[in-house]
Amino acid sequence: MTKKKKRLLDNEKFIALVLGSIFLTIIISVLITTHNDKVDLSKNSKTTLGRIEKVYRIKSRGHFINYSYKVNGVSFKGSQPISNKLNLDTIKVGDRFNVEYSSQKHKNSKLILEARIKKTSGNKS
Repeated sequence: MTKKKKRLLDNEKFIALVLGSIFLTIIISVLITTHNDKVDLSKNSKTTLGRIEKVYRIKSRGHFINYSYKVNGVSFKGSQPISNKLNLDTIKVGDRFNVEYSSQKHKNSKLILEARIKKTSGNKS
């Protein structure tokens, strides 16, 4: 093997190593952030009223909900998957549910599908 070919092969290996390291770092960062958000939500949770904005499907990924909620007069939006077909059949745009959010990081939230707010004459849709 010539020196030129060997140097080219070494460069390719180096680039593959760098790209692999970057990819692994990104995956680990996402996992840590997801874990930290779950811990934060469990330690600092508060509840507010949320409204369903959109119910949609992503092919091969499943059904999702977009929802909105307010904390101290500031609007936030969230999205989460619907894992239960029964919930999908009963959830409509405009429905209201409780939303669990972090008192430390208000964008960190979770729609509580088991906590639908029943419509009364005082509730606006």
